[in-house]
Formats: sequence, C-alpha cells, structure tokens
Amino acid sequence: MKIKLATIIIAILCTAGVAQAADQYTKYQKVGRISTNVETGGVNVAGTNGGWNASGCLSATWAYAPPADADTKVILATALAAQASGRQVRFYGDCQSPGSNYFVIRYMEVK
Repeated sequence: MKIKLATIIIAILCTAGVAQAADQYTKYQKVGRISTNVETGGVNVAGTNGGWNASGCLSATWAYAPPADADTKVILATALAAQASGRQVRFYGDCQSPGSNYFVIRYMEVK
C-alpha cells in the first residue's frame, strides 16, 4: 500500500513538472504582420525578425490567440497598438504541437 501511494505521488509530481515546462516565453520583437480569421475569430501575430524563438517552439513564426479565449480581442488591440507605436512584444504560452508554425498565446507583454 505504501509503495503504491509513493508511486502515485511521484507520478503526480512528474506530470505537474511536465505541464509547467510546456509554457514558455518568446523573445521580444516588434510586431510585423497581424491576421484575423473572420470565420473563427482567431488572431495571428508575426514578428519583424522571423520566428518567435521560444525554446521549445523554434519553428513558430506565428503567435496565435485562439477564438475561444476571452482575451482574443485584447490581444488584437494590444498587438495593433504595439505595431503602431513600434514597441516590442513577447508572448507566454506553448507550441500548438512539436514542429508547429504556431505558438499559442497565454498572455502578452509590451516592452
């Protein structure tokens, strides 16, 4: 019984560590292109210097705010303001999938 309990606790701790490791920051850069999808409501943001270079998502050229997120319009407005003022941004989130072209935004920072 003690061995099973210890195994379960270790499994939970290991799983929690993996979930936290998936979220990461992108590098700061200026906003290049912004695209929206009228059908789905999603927002895509590309930087001026190529990919966003998050450590686990090096191939991602687009930061993506899914339409289901409540803050998608806020992300769009902030990206447009940053683009217009020439300010740099970075995102916190994770890859849509390994090798994906999209980095899913959890939140955004303006420098």
